[in-house]
Amino acid sequence: MEGYERSYSFSIIGLNTLWETVDDARFLKQDAEEIMAALKDQMRVVPFCEYLKRYVYLRSGTVGSYRSIPEEEYRDTICDAFYATGTPVSMKKMTTRVPVRIASWLQQESARRSAVLLLGFGLSMSVQDVNDFMMKALHDHALDMDDPVEAICSYCYERQYGFLKMRQLMQVLKEAEEGAPLKQLIERNQPAEREASRKVATEDEKLIQSILDGKKKENPDSQMARTRRHFQELLSRALASIHREQPICNGMNHEKEKNEAAAGAIQDVLYASIPKEKHGNLLAEVHSSLTKVIAGKRLSRQRLSRLMRREEEPTRYDLMTLLFLIFAREQADTGRKERFVRYYEETGGILDDCGYGPMYPADPYECFLMMCMLSVDPLGTFSDVLEMSYQREEDGADA
Repeated sequence: MEGYERSYSFSIIGLNTLWETVDDARFLKQDAEEIMAALKDQMRVVPFCEYLKRYVYLRSGTVGSYRSIPEEEYRDTICDAFYATGTPVSMKKMTTRVPVRIASWLQQESARRSAVLLLGFGLSMSVQDVNDFMMKALHDHALDMDDPVEAICSYCYERQYGFLKMRQLMQVLKEAEEGAPLKQLIERNQPAEREASRKVATEDEKLIQSILDGKKKENPDSQMARTRRHFQELLSRALASIHREQPICNGMNHEKEKNEAAAGAIQDVLYASIPKEKHGNLLAEVHSSLTKVIAGKRLSRQRLSRLMRREEEPTRYDLMTLLFLIFAREQADTGRKERFVRYYEETGGILDDCGYGPMYPADPYECFLMMCMLSVDPLGTFSDVLEMSYQREEDGADA
């Protein structure tokens, strides 16, 4: 099993690409060109469906390439597991048949968190398995204990309870919120005649009560609260590093003006090499030859403004990009590998504290930032690669 896992580890493949690129003798002379080639020719965004297939492949102990196994076999294996565990393919009542929905999952490039929650029950996953799917396949945060549904799902995964138990606990929570006595609701589903049943009833009651208590006040230590704090701290650090060279908000009295100026300053430093359209906005990512690598990850002026107004929540990519900017400006004179290690460790610590897990070299964008950090001039290399990605093929050939 370990041998198969190493052979089909997306992380190991990503790491190999990273080090083969930066350890090549040509890297120090033409780092941007080498990174561009690696991103276009060797790396790709691994779709959700491949994570799902690989998971089933590893669980089944099948021999051979997981890509060579017919999709129908994966569908039948997952269907059998869902039937055996009594798991539906939707959190809500709907008519979609199990094989149809599972066939869809096996073709999707991305999926909703609810799909992973259902797979957790259908495939009898552990909490760690579900978290790995959330963080690596969805590029999202781990199970959120401040979300009632995810807290109950996590509780069930940990104890290997099925979907029916989760649904019962959700109903208990709903009725308890409406004023029904919690102890009576628990006893209705979990009679406490025997010691084992009493233990389960006590645990169930403790879980629901903790969710009820948490709903009464905002948790200052929730994953989202920690993510917001880290974002604000990184934003302040990034602006301070820029402000030392160019005053940003001098003479501005209104908060809106200050936020727009700050967002514009960060965009100008990170994306000065990206062409702009006639209205002054950055050219859309679809015009880049690295569209799939950078799509949805750009800290544009508009996105930063929305983040500062809390109209959107920070993602793992927002955090690591801001920290990349900080390190690229403040540690430009530090040795390449020492700078890389510091960046990797600090980024990993922040991501882990926010429930995102460490940096993931199988993700082309994250590998892109790591390769840039190992170049002589991280910010210059970052800009050069982006500029090259917006050139037409004939322009690139002439360069």
